[in-house]
Amino acid sequence: MNDYFQSHTISLILAWVFSIPVIIGLIAAAINFLFEKSEGVPRLLTIWLLICLLLFSPLRYILLQLFIATAYPVQSLGALFSTVILAFYIPIVFSILYAIGLGLPLLGAVAIAGFKDRPSNIRFLLSAAVTPVICIIAGWLYFLVLPYAAYSTHWLSPQDVIRATNGPPEYFYKYVAEQMTPFQFPGFVREMGLENLSAKERLRSHVAAVYLGERAFSFFVYKSYPEEFKRKTGYKE
Repeated sequence: MNDYFQSHTISLILAWVFSIPVIIGLIAAAINFLFEKSEGVPRLLTIWLLICLLLFSPLRYILLQLFIATAYPVQSLGALFSTVILAFYIPIVFSILYAIGLGLPLLGAVAIAGFKDRPSNIRFLLSAAVTPVICIIAGWLYFLVLPYAAYSTHWLSPQDVIRATNGPPEYFYKYVAEQMTPFQFPGFVREMGLENLSAKERLRSHVAAVYLGERAFSFFVYKSYPEEFKRKTGYKE
């Protein structure tokens, strides 16, 4: 079956090439976070904070966004040119989201532990106990605001946006991000049954539902699920 949203071979190769520095940077950041000496902060609390961020905060979803953003510019010349425009405002829009999803848990954990050089053990234990709750609340707020922030991408070409899910984003979604993340899916996908779709189809459906405008989303459905599109709209070729 022909996949309309399959990336060109060159685009896939470039997406993997540009994702390698991202992967190396993430590994280096995690090692630095775990092993950098923080005076007065026990190593176990730092490890626990990272675990909470990975499991309960939107961190894995944010990393998925990063891989999609890395793959997007190489999908076509149009995508490359639109990236220049996106660079003017996307960092501002999504930095607000990241402040909610990551800044809130980090600030909350530190505030509870205390800003003194050597907080008491009781405050450390309290911080460790409350951090998962703060991460869950931050995640709820993040995904509540996400659709509004995603309006800023609704003008983009659906071909380029959906093709940006191929390659590294697809595998990161399947093996890292999908579990325990409240992905938003369109109603017709839930009717079809998420379990009946591949990881690639689930990712594409989520991206289409959140990051595409109404017309672009209809185009995605028409090209990906023509029979479902005809059933929903009564469209006849």
